[in-house]
Amino acid sequence: MIDPALQETLTIDQIYEKVKDKDLVLTADAALADALNARLNTAHIGPFATTPRRLALDNITVRKKLQKKRDIFLEILNEGDLNWKQASYLLENIVNCWMETGESDTILKHDRYDTKEVKNIIDILKKRVNPYSAVERYTVPKNVDLAVVAPHQFTELDKKVLPPHYDVILPFKNTTSSLPEFHIFHSSTEIVQTVLDHIKKLDPRDISVVMEKDSDYQDLLEALLISHDIPYMASKDITKSETVRRFLNLIRISFYKTGTKIKDIRSLTKKNIDPEQEEYFLHSFDDPIKELMDDIPNKTFKELLDRFDEELKELEKQLEDIGFMDKKITLNRLNSLTYYLETFDIDIEKAERGVLLASPSTSTYIDRPIIFYLGMDSSWTPEPPTTPWIDQKEFDEKNIKDFQILLQNGQRRYFLVKNKKMNQTITPSFYFNEFTDETIESFRDLKHELNKKEIAPNPEPFKKPSVEAKQKKIKTMSQSALNTFAYCPKDRFFSELIKKPDNRYLRRGRVFHDLAEFLINYPDIHDKKDMIIDKMMDEMKPFLESYQLPNMKTRFEVGLQNLMDFLEEQKVIIHDPEGYEKKDTYNIFSELFNEPIKTRATEVSFCNEDIGAKGKVDLVLSQEHIVDHKTGSKKSLSKLMKDSELENIEKKPNFQAKMYIAHHRYHHSLTKINFTFYHLLDNERDVVSGSADPSDNIVNIVYYPKEFNDIVHEEMIFQWLKSSNNRRKVLGKLGYDDYLSFFEDKDIPELEKDELVAHPITAEFIDHCQNKIGPHKYVKKACISIMKKFVRFRDTRYFKKDIDLFESFLKKKIYEYKECRKNSFPVGDIDPHEIDNTDLVMI
Repeated sequence: MIDPALQETLTIDQIYEKVKDKDLVLTADAALADALNARLNTAHIGPFATTPRRLALDNITVRKKLQKKRDIFLEILNEGDLNWKQASYLLENIVNCWMETGESDTILKHDRYDTKEVKNIIDILKKRVNPYSAVERYTVPKNVDLAVVAPHQFTELDKKVLPPHYDVILPFKNTTSSLPEFHIFHSSTEIVQTVLDHIKKLDPRDISVVMEKDSDYQDLLEALLISHDIPYMASKDITKSETVRRFLNLIRISFYKTGTKIKDIRSLTKKNIDPEQEEYFLHSFDDPIKELMDDIPNKTFKELLDRFDEELKELEKQLEDIGFMDKKITLNRLNSLTYYLETFDIDIEKAERGVLLASPSTSTYIDRPIIFYLGMDSSWTPEPPTTPWIDQKEFDEKNIKDFQILLQNGQRRYFLVKNKKMNQTITPSFYFNEFTDETIESFRDLKHELNKKEIAPNPEPFKKPSVEAKQKKIKTMSQSALNTFAYCPKDRFFSELIKKPDNRYLRRGRVFHDLAEFLINYPDIHDKKDMIIDKMMDEMKPFLESYQLPNMKTRFEVGLQNLMDFLEEQKVIIHDPEGYEKKDTYNIFSELFNEPIKTRATEVSFCNEDIGAKGKVDLVLSQEHIVDHKTGSKKSLSKLMKDSELENIEKKPNFQAKMYIAHHRYHHSLTKINFTFYHLLDNERDVVSGSADPSDNIVNIVYYPKEFNDIVHEEMIFQWLKSSNNRRKVLGKLGYDDYLSFFEDKDIPELEKDELVAHPITAEFIDHCQNKIGPHKYVKKACISIMKKFVRFRDTRYFKKDIDLFESFLKKKIYEYKECRKNSFPVGDIDPHEIDNTDLVMI
């Protein structure tokens, strides 16, 4: 394992010992200045440790004239023709260039910025008292005994305050230091929970957690600290305020009510929202908030603040600063306000005690004895700016030094990381490579321990009490559970924890399933069509905007006609099919017409513990035929077959047909079974145009209770092979007896088409046919086509071996599922866009 060697740094206490007798100590790191001041044990006249900016501002005589960056921004808007984004962009670059070069006019040397607008902004900056001009104009008196700590952190503007002579305190020693072991976890939640477990047993004032700002870690940790009443210190931006976000969201939604769902206003209403109704559109929601939203475009910001229930003093101040308080609320003004709040750092509710949450991009010195470092991935390596006044080499050198300092704070340090995210290896911060001659590609290359929760010296206090809980025995899986678990066990885990709200597609599917069941019982509904369509529309209205209603009505009319056409050709032979249970379920059309559901072959359930399968079949037509109605897009037979493969699962699989056939053959083991997917809406355009063929909606999968090579011998497949002229001609001359004489003692290997054509059996078959018919080219061509056709036959049907293997696969997955319940559910090798709970799985 690689053991990087960092240049050892002075501790804060060691720095203090070097500077404690000085009149003044300057550092570019405000946290270090605060830490040094906290160690003073004698009275000191004037500031002791401070930053160049603080020092310059302390010496401003008329402080009320001081302007912050956002004050200058607002003045630029008032005096020029720039829009908000142009003004903030130019101001940011001018200030940045000023700080890095020490001169406010340097930016004009670059053609891109040598403009009238830039010159105007520079004039405003020069005429006003601001933090940058204050630093430029102030110099520490020569008679002051001054120490400068870590001068590499000083910008050229910071250096303006320095007198000709001062003492330099370099933060590094001449020795090297090794890093602690990295503790590798499976997920962000495990890392954050581990940190919380330790924090609960320690004094929060002794702890700091370093993590990238706005990362998963910070959101999770803050939520856990709040839920456990543990105080913490973190700069909280005004845009992170729940109340401010709610206020801004209320305005935005009022301008975009079309398409807004009930879940989108969950934070805005005091009314409890039924999880089943979260996907309903706003028009179906009865709440006073809707009346307020309708009136917002007619109000001023002040009038809305008066109507808003919660305190928003800080937001009121910002609205007053930008002159919006008494102006009408418009979408443009909302966008400007949002941009302003996001562009300028406006901190609120800053706590003064508790766990210190720090960011690697803003912190170097951390005055806490116990520090947890979370993540430490490539996001901890800042991107060099592309501005021409910054030397990228110097930028990297400074940040590498700061990185070494950051990692050596505290008395006890713990590095908690993930090695993978969504099955992709996480790259550690590139700066780790600066401390070794080897290349570090993952955290496993470094000294590490895997998933060790007891990382404190004495783990005993951190043990969790054991909790006994009865777990439901798992003997069966549904096809949907198997599909999800086989692809991503973690997604299956979250699917069971989280109740999914009703949505447009689920509701539409249930409506059509109820309709299909009702039509089987009462096929003569010609005089009831209008009532049926009206009922279907009533069921769907919560999920539809007004402009979507006509299209949905057309879809219902198409689906109804397709169902009638399909069922008219079918006859339900078994009314009480073996192996299935008909449960009393609610049917909207049965209730509408007050007619009971009589058939026992529709919407029937099965639970087969012997093979481990459970499910619900839409229609059992006979011992040989089961049907599943679909309202989604049709998949081809080849796609369905590929999705049901047991090996090399690349996308979310579909084992429905295999599972249902496995159960059905359990009761009809010698029966050839047809499993039909009937897609009610697939030919919608053709129905509307009058050119529909009902069979286009059908995808049928056939199961043979024999092995493939047994089927090859049958005359049925001999006749099936005659679907092309060449094959028909050759097979006609060959005859079934000679066909059988060749294949009855041979097995066709399970190969792909090209592989089978190259296999010796194909050459033998060509010789056999040419001996019987003659050495004609068309004979060879037809023989090759026949072998390819065999592959097509095999790949588009299920045989006994396929379902036998599936049953073994299902039992294996049930066992794996039980083991996961005891331990944990892994993510697996997945495409994150193919799962339902992407956000949760990625944490």
